[in-house]
Amino acid sequence: MLTEKSKVKNYLGISDILNDALFDDLCAGISRFITDFIDRDIEKGTTTEYFDGRETVIVKNYPIISVTSIRHNVGTQAEPNWYMIDPINYVVYKFEGKIVIAGGLVRGLQNIEIVYEAGYLVIPEDIEMVATQLVAKMFETRKAQGKLKEALGGAQIDWKNELTIEQKNILSSYSSLSM
Repeated sequence: MLTEKSKVKNYLGISDILNDALFDDLCAGISRFITDFIDRDIEKGTTTEYFDGRETVIVKNYPIISVTSIRHNVGTQAEPNWYMIDPINYVVYKFEGKIVIAGGLVRGLQNIEIVYEAGYLVIPEDIEMVATQLVAKMFETRKAQGKLKEALGGAQIDWKNELTIEQKNILSSYSSLSM
């Protein structure tokens, strides 16, 4: 998960355990929301992706920790004939999520298979901060579901906008679409 209940409780100044199960659920939900928003996984994990035959590919999840295998199908999709590409024949640009494979690839559809481990070993602090803020906001506004605006002590709160501009900017900087 991108944040933990202990961080959210600290952020909110809560020390009791009454809502711990709710905090766990909210942390999981907000982590999924952020992953969907940025259109990639940033937590460490293994991924398999397929690409059309070309020398340069950009994987969805990065930074790349390691490449397990790259295989090239020289057969057909109906009758694949996969062969392993030797690591000396490709270069991995870990932080960009880019892999350049030496020439000789047969052009084709979905004929490159890359299995790799990617993500951050430690969640970046700005992502963790946004996740913590969003969990706290969901916790504090959980009883205002369905309300668009609410006046509290002379101040008006607009529940319609879920993310602040700063939060959107932080998350967008990690988006796979920004590459």
